[in-house]
Amino acid sequence: MSADTGKPGQRWLLLHGTPLRPWVWSAVSSHPPGEVWAPDVTPAPHTAGPQRHLAERIIAQARQRDERWNVVGHSFGGQIPLEMACAAPDVVDS
Repeated sequence: MSADTGKPGQRWLLLHGTPLRPWVWSAVSSHPPGEVWAPDVTPAPHTAGPQRHLAERIIAQARQRDERWNVVGHSFGGQIPLEMACAAPDVVDS
């Protein structure tokens, strides 16, 4: 899911809770100013530290894109931004 509302440079990372999927953001994804990225953050079964694992995956993707993000999450997805901010403050704007 991606939307560009015309404000360059501002990026929003929307992280869903479980058992939901990125579609949960459908009603709001067109409202933040700028680019919206809502990746699937469904945890892998039997993964130790699933939020950290997912945060590391998202950090790697963000660094490949050389981008910083305003991160929003709820429930399970709300714990991932905390992991991201601690591990890689260079990719988290807010």
